[in-house]
Amino acid sequence: MFIIQLLIALIPFGIIHYFVKKYDHPNNKKIFNLIFYMVVSLILLSIYDYLIIQISPTFYQIIPFLINPISFYITAFVTKLFTTGLPEEIAKYLAIKMSKPKNNEEIIKNSLYISTLFMFYENYSYACDGIVYGLWRSILPVHIISQIVMSYFLIKKGKEKEKRKSQLYSVLSLLIPIIIHTLYNCCIILPMNEILKALFILTFGIITYIIAAKYIKSGIEKNKESENENDIKISKIKWIIILLVTLFWLYIYRI
Repeated sequence: MFIIQLLIALIPFGIIHYFVKKYDHPNNKKIFNLIFYMVVSLILLSIYDYLIIQISPTFYQIIPFLINPISFYITAFVTKLFTTGLPEEIAKYLAIKMSKPKNNEEIIKNSLYISTLFMFYENYSYACDGIVYGLWRSILPVHIISQIVMSYFLIKKGKEKEKRKSQLYSVLSLLIPIIIHTLYNCCIILPMNEILKALFILTFGIITYIIAAKYIKSGIEKNKESENENDIKISKIKWIIILLVTLFWLYIYRI
């Protein structure tokens, strides 16, 4: 059962890795560093989640009009904004920034890898609630579509020489994914026919992976030679941090 849960959690990463390998030679050490950056961001995200849980009663006291049943949609949006859209997109944005991509190709690869690495930890928690539920959640690629948008604006920012436009693209690279993520999560929790909801999710998932494949194909030039991995160093402390956080994550969701 544990192996099946891990495999389900790895489905998005496996799909994106397959697409990247078709047009490039992924650098294993770089991927390892991306795992480390995502783990660091995950730690920060966990701290944020803990604080939100502690202050959430105060939050609702400050804006009591949001808990009025009439304002259900506003409540849903604000709740999902502060509990998922905002913190999760910032966490992935920080991981991408920490990876220090050198060119547009690295922005694309790093963004998509980080999105699926985040999905691994998230999907594992879902798989622990049931194999069928885990499989269903594994095809929810909102993280992939939000990182495609994020990388698009980061590339635009890098190309733009005018300072004000560059700053605008920088803001949009975070703002638009946050809005997409929040609206998507709102759609998931809104009351609707379960069959229609499942069809919506399945359709959105298929379209997203098709877009991801075309995005990778158009943004990554096919390289004949792989990068020299000897130029990249991996410290033991990174191994230890990744191992401890991952083991803790796997343990806590099996309790």
